[in-house]
Amino acid sequence: MPPETQTGENTVGCLVNGKVFLPHRKGIYPAVAIFYEFVGGEFFFSLSFDNQRGAGLKGVTIGTLRVSFQEGQPYILNKNNEVDGDFTGGGGLYTINTKIYYYTNSTSTG
Repeated sequence: MPPETQTGENTVGCLVNGKVFLPHRKGIYPAVAIFYEFVGGEFFFSLSFDNQRGAGLKGVTIGTLRVSFQEGQPYILNKNNEVDGDFTGGGGLYTINTKIYYYTNSTSTG
């Protein structure tokens, strides 16, 4: 895992099935995309990062809708936007080759 920073180092990583998953860029597409914005009176957050090495693309996406973050507070990724529709809260997605999707839900919270 990359070391923790609070200086905008543009580093990110996570564990997927107990194995370290880090972004890696290939070509013109960025490996990491992030935003946190205030729209229509509500906060929206999205973090996506991809490993573009080899033949298949693998990616992780974490997002929240209508959540104002507070420092030091945990946020449970227990939503699935594909099933729950326009939800309030947070969810996650792990993709393999843009064809296989693993979503968080109320029992698999990421």
